[in-house]
Amino acid sequence: MLATPQAVEEGSEDRSVEEGSEDRLWRYFQDCLGTLDGTYIQMQVPAVDKPRYRSRKGDIATNVLGVCDRNERFVYVLSGWEGSAADGRVLKDAISRENGLKVPKGSYYLCDSGYTNGEGFLALYHGYSTIFESGKQVIE
Repeated sequence: MLATPQAVEEGSEDRSVEEGSEDRLWRYFQDCLGTLDGTYIQMQVPAVDKPRYRSRKGDIATNVLGVCDRNERFVYVLSGWEGSAADGRVLKDAISRENGLKVPKGSYYLCDSGYTNGEGFLALYHGYSTIFESGKQVIE
């Protein structure tokens, strides 16, 4: 990688939805911590590196993973991956790092269909919901 992936993490306190929450969007997601998604940031790289940084949209970019809590605050960001890297690969790197993204047992993040369902991550049906869309707008 040309740019070294960098992780930024805010505190790790429990951010799950409180019992009896009146928040109409989140009350059905008691163990949901928030949302995550990837986005591209255009950049310039030497000609030799352009193929690796070419995104699926054809731009020369870096792939950035953003994770927001249910209040739309960033709690984790991983930047520096090539634009050609799949979102799932970037997420795998984030959770494998010593100080990477941590998901408490029994909790999960909502993500789009570009990610796979697994422990700690719930990929929504292709026609995803309003909850995910608002978190995605913050990340992008």
